[in-house]
Amino acid sequence: MGTIAKALQLLSHFSNNQPEIGLSRFVQITGDDKATVHRRLRELRDSGFLHQDPVSRAYRLGPAISRLEIVKESSFPARRAAIETIRTLNREVSETAHVSVIQGNVGLSTIAYVDDLSHGIRVHVDVNEILPYHATASGLVTLAFMEDQQVDDILKQGLNKYTADTQTELPQLRANLRQIRNSGYSRSQGGFELDVVGIAVPLFDHRKKCAGAVAVAAPSSRLTDDVQRSILPNLKIAANAINESWQGLT
Repeated sequence: MGTIAKALQLLSHFSNNQPEIGLSRFVQITGDDKATVHRRLRELRDSGFLHQDPVSRAYRLGPAISRLEIVKESSFPARRAAIETIRTLNREVSETAHVSVIQGNVGLSTIAYVDDLSHGIRVHVDVNEILPYHATASGLVTLAFMEDQQVDDILKQGLNKYTADTQTELPQLRANLRQIRNSGYSRSQGGFELDVVGIAVPLFDHRKKCAGAVAVAAPSSRLTDDVQRSILPNLKIAANAINESWQGLT
C-alpha cells in the first residue's frame, strides 16, 4: 500500500460511534510509529480532509469530504438513483434492504439502505462498516461478477474469519463464486454476522461493469427457504431498476 493510500485509509476509522480520534488512538489503531501517523494526519488536515480541534487536538472529518461528496453525487448520483428503489423493495418484502458499491480491493461501502421497521427483531445496516467480499451476500455476488484479475488481487490478501461459518477456503470459495455467477444471485448465512441471512444480486455501472450489489438481509429464523424464493423476484426487479438508472448516468 502506497503512502497516499495509507494516509487516506486513516479516514476510514471515523464512524458515528467514533467521530473524533486523537493522535494516540490513531497510533494504536494503525500500529505505525507516532511520527509517521502525525505526518499523515497533518497532511490530511492541511488539505482539508481533516479538521483538528484547537483545544482537544483530536481530529474529525474536514470540509473537503463534504465538498467531494457533493461533486460526486451531482455528477454521478448513484445514491439518489438507488434510494427510492430500495424503499419500494423494503415495502414489498418487509425486510432490511441496502445497496453497496465497490471500494477498491477493501470491500463494499453501503450508499443507501432502508432498515425494516415492521418487526421487533431486524437487521440494522451500519453505514460505517465495510462489507467484506468473501463473508457477505453482497460481497460474494460482487466477486462473482468482477473481472478475474481484481478477484485474484482481493483473494490473495487473505480471508478473515468473522464467524464459524465464514468461508475462507479458496477452492470452495471459487466454486461458490462460479455457482453464484451461473444462478445470478448469492446467499450468505452467518458469514459476517451470526443468525443473519443475506440475499444479493449484482449491480452494473454505465460501462456494464459490476459496481456493487443490492441485497435484502434478515434474521435467519425468519428467512426460510420459501421466503427467500419469494424475495428473489423483487430483488431482481430492484436491481434492474437501479442498473437502468446507473447505466443512464455518465
